[in-house]
Amino acid sequence: MQFLEIARNKMLSLLALLPYLHVTMFRENRTIRMYMFADAYDAIEENLFYNVYFKTEELSDADTVVDLGAHVGAFTLYALLNCKYGSRIISIEPNPYAFKILINNAILFRRIRSDIELYPLNVAVWSSRSLVPLKLTSWSENVHVTRPSSEGKSAKKTIHVCALTMFDILKICKGKNVVLKIDIEGAEYEIFKNSTWLEDERISHIAVEIHGNIEPIVKVLKNSGFQVYERLIRYTSSAAKLWLIFRPLWYSIMMYFYRHMVANTIKEPQIRILYASRKA
Repeated sequence: MQFLEIARNKMLSLLALLPYLHVTMFRENRTIRMYMFADAYDAIEENLFYNVYFKTEELSDADTVVDLGAHVGAFTLYALLNCKYGSRIISIEPNPYAFKILINNAILFRRIRSDIELYPLNVAVWSSRSLVPLKLTSWSENVHVTRPSSEGKSAKKTIHVCALTMFDILKICKGKNVVLKIDIEGAEYEIFKNSTWLEDERISHIAVEIHGNIEPIVKVLKNSGFQVYERLIRYTSSAAKLWLIFRPLWYSIMMYFYRHMVANTIKEPQIRILYASRKA
């Protein structure tokens, strides 16, 4: 067990040396290309292997899909593959380094479906329009917005980014059916402080990855007329073989063994997703 943990940590340190990868995946009789950070494997698994946020029919009915915490665009890609003709996808990512990759992916994604309107935005979402601190960490998926007074022990450095509110985001959503995916590393508590934006009846479905106490957000959503349930998603070694659809081959093999090592060194690695659907 100790040997596996050492090997896993060594693998992560090697991946951290790579600025980004240009990967190819073979999915649903399609060859799909995208750019990603080498440490963005969790985002790939969540959105392209397990589809943890929404069922395909929920996306296929949406006029606008909002990807809060888009990172390099894994969920944006999943939405693009499943939403209806002429839909709009708004991809919001405050990390300027991840946003550069997201922009390049948007160019590649438009070659897959030119009918979809892609709106990448390099902003954070907060309870008010402001400049907010963004903690840059060694793991790209853990970069997060925080309160000005808080200090992150694992942060390499802090930059300040522009933040909009949910009211601002909803103004650029089109149509009568809006779906929201939220994975913003703890900042979800801030945007649910002012819940009046939930009165927008176009919002049909919300999925939030929870990073802490779930009860405050459950209460807000229920009081705003949503049906709510929680899902706990556990990662197992079954994900390992799914990496074999990726190229370059060396990366897919590395991820194959990495997922096996995680399954044997971490007790039930998991994420919590809170789902909300507007009551009819």
